[in-house]
Amino acid sequence: MNEMIRRAAWLTLVLALAFGLTPTQAQQKGTPAERLEALIERVHTTTNDYYRKNLKKDLTEEERDEVMKHRPGLEFLAEFEALAVEAKGSDVSAKARIEELSIYCDFQKKEDAQKTLDLLLTETMQSKALEDLPPTLVYAYGPMAGADRAKAALQTMLDKSEHKEVKASALFSLATMSCGRRSTAEQKVEGRKYFERLIEEFGDLAPHGRTYRESAEAFLFELDHLQIGMVAPDFESIDENGTKFKLSDYRGKVLVIDFWGNCEAPAWR
Repeated sequence: MNEMIRRAAWLTLVLALAFGLTPTQAQQKGTPAERLEALIERVHTTTNDYYRKNLKKDLTEEERDEVMKHRPGLEFLAEFEALAVEAKGSDVSAKARIEELSIYCDFQKKEDAQKTLDLLLTETMQSKALEDLPPTLVYAYGPMAGADRAKAALQTMLDKSEHKEVKASALFSLATMSCGRRSTAEQKVEGRKYFERLIEEFGDLAPHGRTYRESAEAFLFELDHLQIGMVAPDFESIDENGTKFKLSDYRGKVLVIDFWGNCEAPAWR
């Protein structure tokens, strides 16, 4: 029995060293899914605590840069990698690699990000968890590696995934990327086609409480009525004094309208 315990301890140490983990991390209990959830929570907590402690309002630009330079994140990569390898091909692996990709993008590790994305698009292509990848491609990977690479990855997901949720998510992101503020007229035409296809094939899916049809129609309305140089659609509202007004009341005058709101955003991503 003592020999078995000794061998188990040795194996744990070997695995820990292989994946860059401490023996304590390698001995964590629970299923891969449970350990991934705990790891993500630990990353969130560590990062939020760091920013609350160090990111003060009165910092100079140099001090702020110094705080950002030492922000946490990279030290968690080995644990995400170990989980991705352990659960290769599963939803857990896909989720772990999406977290990896996000961290690499945050720290501008372009080559590492590309390698992780390649693994996502090969080892986990048939995971339904890839539904969560498109936002990372649009808002983190794209700005770092270029819109063309992000779009190519999204197109691969659209073409090869067997899950309608993944296809819809990729299609929605392709559409929104094509209809950005700096998009050309040709790109916006392409974006319209993506939105129309989204409505036709996946319009009833509602991943976040709102159907893709509703979201796509809102973007199409913006394309048709809210572009620079167009006459703004008329509407009625109430000002800060409770007085009703219409936009058309001010036609012919220079007008600035400030739409504002209030919400709490998470401190991390």
